[in-house]
Amino acid sequence: MKFDVRRAKLVLKSGEIFPGVVFGARRRLPAGSAPPALQVPASPTPAGGEVVFTTSMTGYTESLTDPSFAGQILVLTNPLIGNYGFERRRMESGKIQVVGLIVSELSPVFSNPQTRLSLDAALRSAGVPGLTGVDTRRLTELLRDGGSQNGVLAPIETPPARARALLAAVPDMAGMDLSPRVTLKRPRWHLPKKKSGLKIALVDYGVKQSIVNELLRRGVSVWRVPASTRAVDILSARLDGVLLSNGPGDPAAMRQPIGHIRALLGKTPMFGICLGHQLLGLAGGLKTFKLKFGHRGANHPVRASGNGRVAITTQNHGFSVRMPRPPSRGCRITHESLYDGTVEGLEFPGKAAFGVQFHPESSPGPRDSLDLFDRFLTMCKKR
Repeated sequence: MKFDVRRAKLVLKSGEIFPGVVFGARRRLPAGSAPPALQVPASPTPAGGEVVFTTSMTGYTESLTDPSFAGQILVLTNPLIGNYGFERRRMESGKIQVVGLIVSELSPVFSNPQTRLSLDAALRSAGVPGLTGVDTRRLTELLRDGGSQNGVLAPIETPPARARALLAAVPDMAGMDLSPRVTLKRPRWHLPKKKSGLKIALVDYGVKQSIVNELLRRGVSVWRVPASTRAVDILSARLDGVLLSNGPGDPAAMRQPIGHIRALLGKTPMFGICLGHQLLGLAGGLKTFKLKFGHRGANHPVRASGNGRVAITTQNHGFSVRMPRPPSRGCRITHESLYDGTVEGLEFPGKAAFGVQFHPESSPGPRDSLDLFDRFLTMCKKR
């Protein structure tokens, strides 16, 4: 039997099938084995993961390399992708983090004086498969109405029983602590060109490079530490504050980091972003839950409860802090989503700790909320 290595399909847990044309990585298995398969990075769930979508119209380089997308198959809703290539200088980590990429149309050409690398070549060198020619509108509507779900990328000839077996091997995102997969292995310093004198501990749960860059632009010396770093080790360094980073996975499954943050609360200024915000809430006694299809895009309106100011934000999360009912005495909700009313910001008055669910560093997206970094550093100076 002759297999078509150019054709593949996305098979969802619901049974829906989306055929398309392969780009990026693919390989043939040894003679006598199963049909030709897509090549994927070393992972406990090869070619399988939670299928999610982002509505960002640009910034696919940043999204693909954002560690918060680890373990996921990313669907891009913008219809034409790849027309400006792949810029390494815009990478948010050292590699492409997604398990797979789904697009409606991959541009056959790209034009960008900043790079000679195409999106196809970038995925191929990273060992990550992509699928083009997919009806992403129908796929996005399905995920929106039915919720995010697991899926696998498989050769077009894959029998239904084999596809079901592959799907069964993909773990649910709920209950998964993915920080060990994306955090750095040992502490390191990031030093600015011009120092302000401030020194911050950045706990890396899967941090985006743009968060580090925003601190460096403000003259902050950044001590980046692994997700498992103990509170006593951070406090003994006698720094000016702690930033809790973004990252992938279920925050409620990260019991050890939650305990470390609880031990830090009230002893040093803290700022949590995305996953870091969720962990801060859990450490303060709040609960989290899994959203139906998550918030992913660069056009999410968020309202501040104090002055009513609305900011357009970049978001990438599948879990949220549950709105406390009745309101918590020790925690104040500072921001909420104008899409669904979910918690977008919180603070612990008197403990110099606050967090936001969205990404103030954007990358990609609007830069309405960069002042939150300045607010955090002002807290650190007053310490």
